[in-house]
Amino acid sequence: MHIDEISSIENMQERSAEFRKHLAPYTPLLDVTGSEYTATVALLNLSQKKETGEDLFCEASAERKLRDSSFMERCLNQVAWQHTHNLKFPDPRVHGQRIIANPPSMVPGYISSNGLAKELGWSHNSADYNAAKLFGACFLWEGGATNLSIVLKKQDHVWINSLLDIGVEASIIHKWVKKILDLADAQLKPSMVSIYSPQVRFLYNSNYVAITPVVSHSFMAEVERLARKRIGRFGNIKHRHPTSLGDLSGSIGGNFYILKYPPRLTRNESASLAGSGFKRLEAGESLFDSRAIFNKGFLSACRSIVRSSEISTDKIRKSERRHAISSIKSHLADWLAPIFEWKESITCLRKVPLFVYDTLEWKVSSIHFTSNTILAREVGLALNKKLSEHHNTRSLAYHPLLMRPLEAILRSLLNKYAAPQESESKECSEVAGDDKFIYLKKAKVYDASAMSTPYLSGIPSLTALWGMTKEYEINLNRILGSELRFNGVAWFLHEYQGWSETKLPAKIRRVGKQVMLPGLKPSRYCDMTMDLLIRVHDPDDELGSIDKQLLHTAFPSRFAGGTLHPSAEDSEPDCCRVERGAVLFHELQRLPRSGRWIVPESMGCDGLEQGLNFFHKFKSIRPIMAGYALLEEPVKREGALESTHAFAESLIGAARLASPVEYRLRGWRALRDEAFWGMRIENSAMLMGRV
Repeated sequence: MHIDEISSIENMQERSAEFRKHLAPYTPLLDVTGSEYTATVALLNLSQKKETGEDLFCEASAERKLRDSSFMERCLNQVAWQHTHNLKFPDPRVHGQRIIANPPSMVPGYISSNGLAKELGWSHNSADYNAAKLFGACFLWEGGATNLSIVLKKQDHVWINSLLDIGVEASIIHKWVKKILDLADAQLKPSMVSIYSPQVRFLYNSNYVAITPVVSHSFMAEVERLARKRIGRFGNIKHRHPTSLGDLSGSIGGNFYILKYPPRLTRNESASLAGSGFKRLEAGESLFDSRAIFNKGFLSACRSIVRSSEISTDKIRKSERRHAISSIKSHLADWLAPIFEWKESITCLRKVPLFVYDTLEWKVSSIHFTSNTILAREVGLALNKKLSEHHNTRSLAYHPLLMRPLEAILRSLLNKYAAPQESESKECSEVAGDDKFIYLKKAKVYDASAMSTPYLSGIPSLTALWGMTKEYEINLNRILGSELRFNGVAWFLHEYQGWSETKLPAKIRRVGKQVMLPGLKPSRYCDMTMDLLIRVHDPDDELGSIDKQLLHTAFPSRFAGGTLHPSAEDSEPDCCRVERGAVLFHELQRLPRSGRWIVPESMGCDGLEQGLNFFHKFKSIRPIMAGYALLEEPVKREGALESTHAFAESLIGAARLASPVEYRLRGWRALRDEAFWGMRIENSAMLMGRV
């Protein structure tokens, strides 16, 4: 929107409200090109507290404010607290610090503030919230994001003439420019780390470095704008004392939108028992899992194939089709899975009811006696018939662009189900090198942070997963006096339950008779039951004779800020053991269909809006905090946990919720090659990805 559209509104209160709204950080930038004088007048009036009956376009009011030297001095002083990354968010107790930094370099497949307009925010003393708007409110001018302090710093004649037209003397403008230059260039990064700023340790260039994650103002503003455009999935979180956190928080009253992508796990209602299967077939019910094909992820993937011709870019079209086929294959595997579980349950039965032989379920379960091509067509017809029974899926049933892909996928799945299982000896011979695997079953996690960043809620951070894995490595090596190396971790979720809460701080401070609760921060948490499979390089076979009790003793007690409890031996035999991978796979392939592997996934987009559209199309793929991009080279700082310290921006990557049925079909080699996470250093970024 252009400022002229607002200034032409006849109603004074509506005109002022619209300008105030469009100068707020959560709205798209207001274009003021060609109307610099009008913008200057409105900005001067905007910098005072909101009053009833105010007219932000009143020239007389703006001139009065210009003559108030103490007011102008107060506004100028706020230039020193403009930032690109907000150190006071989400903890307003951080004070006297700011960061002005360029966005991190682009890392393909990871989302950061790279590519967004470089907007400056403000955070300091909440009493100066309005005074900061004069020189700090961002707008669009000549196609770029800027504010009044930036254009005066560049001494742009258009804006200087606007001030002259209002009545500011040239000598005063010169003093303002000089002060802005001094304040804008003063201490662009803190010289010390606040005790209220979080720090994490990472191995970087062979040495440990302390990292403080900070949030980009541009990125947070973009999240708010996309939420209002209904692009993506969002939740809400409310912060106390919003103006203490900065101009963005103050403009929305502390009510932030956050990206909300929890892992959706299904109930395990398996039809694996022979008797229940017979009863359902006798009652005319189907054993196919209809939930899998009415799942939003399956339907979205089908629609993506149908609409693929509308995508103009060949590279994006191929990438989306590949993701769609993969998603459809995973959901159809879940759709067929109950049949094959039922098949396993009736293999030892001597007598099968006669009516069962005429059912499609029996044909599928006795697949090795049938032509897979013919059977795939029959199963495909049953699938399309089921889709045609519901109004919201009817348009996909018998669709000419879907018939061949669905039949090909079904034929592939039926072939894999019919293939004989690889023998254990053959699988063991295929395991490369000296790798062994530590398998931790059904560990319980309580009160883990579901907010891996201040703007993303869902699956806990992958860096927390890696940090826990490396802590386990250090503990185990210390106990054994060994040099084991953990080089990958696979993650399976059995259960997930998310919740929100504002926790009371551990320490309560008293000021006189008043009780102070410092550091109250709203957040989201989760309880989980999970399996961990850790790949260990063990050339000297030090794990071969290890006491299982030592494996338990060395395991960390914390994960993602929550409490970690490994299963007890009496309730879960062999809950923590060491095996070769192919031997473990005989147990891993029986994991319940209700759970999901959290596996690395490539994402063919680097921008936030593009990424949210991607996650909307492919429901089984979730955004996840997957590393850090440094905003500077590590330097020495007072208060750092290590000898060097750096500020960094969190990166969002992608993880796929993969059904255990998928890897049961594809075998141990696919799980070994695709499901393990590890960290790598690339272009000043610490990235979690496939290893």
